[in-house]
Amino acid sequence: MGKGRIFKIIVTEEGNEEPKVEVTVPLKLAKWALKLMPLVEGKIKEQIISLLQQNKKLTSSQLSNLIGLSRTRCNEYFRELTKEGYTEGVVINRQKYYKLVGK
Repeated sequence: MGKGRIFKIIVTEEGNEEPKVEVTVPLKLAKWALKLMPLVEGKIKEQIISLLQQNKKLTSSQLSNLIGLSRTRCNEYFRELTKEGYTEGVVINRQKYYKLVGK
């Protein structure tokens, strides 16, 4: 990138120093770059819903292994999807699973 002020977004997984995504843009494009973040979040939620359709129910650990995010971040996504009415938690043998509502 040429001279001038830049804006850098680095997305990492908790406990892992290596970035999953790194974007560098001129400072004048910073607002545009930040607007992309919700799109990325939406795509991940779509992927989770698709995986739940295929697998019927998943724990946070199982989801973590499937999509490569931390278990903590998967828990956060499940909480968000539950709050939005897409999923519900079910405890089976002291293990918390999430499934799509109405499935």
